[in-house]
Amino acid sequence: MSIDRNDHMIAFMNHLHIKIVDSGYAEVGSDWNCSRVCSPYSRLYLIRSGEGTITYGSKQLLLQPFHVYLIPAGLTFDYACQGYLSQLYFHVNVMAADGYDLLSRLDHCYAHQATQQETEDALSCYRGHNLGDALRLQHVIHQYLAHFIAQSSIGQQAWKTYSPFLQRLYPLVRQSIGSKTTIKELASQIAMSESALTKSFKAETGITLGQYMDQLLFQNAQQLLLATDDTICQIADQLGFCDQFYFSRYFKQHQHESPSQYRKRLRVPF
Repeated sequence: MSIDRNDHMIAFMNHLHIKIVDSGYAEVGSDWNCSRVCSPYSRLYLIRSGEGTITYGSKQLLLQPFHVYLIPAGLTFDYACQGYLSQLYFHVNVMAADGYDLLSRLDHCYAHQATQQETEDALSCYRGHNLGDALRLQHVIHQYLAHFIAQSSIGQQAWKTYSPFLQRLYPLVRQSIGSKTTIKELASQIAMSESALTKSFKAETGITLGQYMDQLLFQNAQQLLLATDDTICQIADQLGFCDQFYFSRYFKQHQHESPSQYRKRLRVPF
């Protein structure tokens, strides 16, 4: 008997996390019109009927029936509809073990032609109420994401393999990240000195542990502002800030606008 194992592939799959942040089936008219949208999650649009446009940079993408579109996280774009458009949409994060969204590395939109039957089946599953529908819909979403990733530059890259040190550290940082989280606390949890921890992290990643923690904290702040109905005060508390004032000051230093301004400007329905 012969067994061929790919432990690296299984480890990568186990650390890959695909999260649906928001979703819906929308029928819109000329009121579907917004400029300079940029979100910490990607958008999947499954167009059922009508037409719309996505504009980013100097490019314009026509949204057509029975096509699927991917707008990656972090891309700034405009969307518009002149007449009528119906679509099934999903806001998704494709998170790797390091806590970063893989799709945020992409710098343009992707399109894929589907069939009317595929579109209707996806909508039927979305409107379902049982485990079978949920698993079929999950398969559809994963299949489209896999197709778009295969088309992109990241689809041809080998997956990252992390040292045992980073495999222990990354989950700890993701689970405990907050404004009050300290390197000293992390070092204690993995039985290392602060200096050894910071030197090892910088040597493997190229950035400081403090920079990494700050990036994750700000990313979490963006996601909570756009994907939840929590108040600014509640979000500040969840992220470990003393009060709303200190959170707002922190956010403004990174985004150059207040949390409420950011939420109002970018929290569009889809």
